[in-house]
Amino acid sequence: MKICGNNLDWYVLYAKCKTIARETKVTSGMIWGCQWDATLRWFLKSSDEDVRTFVTDSTNKGNYSKTFLPTGTIDDYSVNNIYDMAGNRNEWTLEALGATGRTQRGSYTWRDGKEEPVSDRAHANPGGWASTGYSSACRSVLNI
Repeated sequence: MKICGNNLDWYVLYAKCKTIARETKVTSGMIWGCQWDATLRWFLKSSDEDVRTFVTDSTNKGNYSKTFLPTGTIDDYSVNNIYDMAGNRNEWTLEALGATGRTQRGSYTWRDGKEEPVSDRAHANPGGWASTGYSSACRSVLNI
């Protein structure tokens, strides 16, 4: 599940991820950077050349239109049945940079899919993005 919205910082998105499976025996949380990387390695093992290329050039498989779209709007942006990993919105992860930074993956709609593909990493202040008006997202994971 992808959670997104305007003016949501890392802390708000982290809290939302923790409550997705609250009423079940499953736990939920925000994706780790290593889980993002494992997904990229899975793409690289694909027999489909377009899927392998997606890791380093996401131009044709990500929203770089300078307009945010709801997740899953364009079927062509699905890779191995995973929607919108590239472009559209930066996605926060649990990956840290030092004591105060967090990592975002996947780039966003105002970037370029070749220069900043799905494998791109950006580092930011986890509380700073909300005040700047950027639209961020995160990908939640379910642990059974």
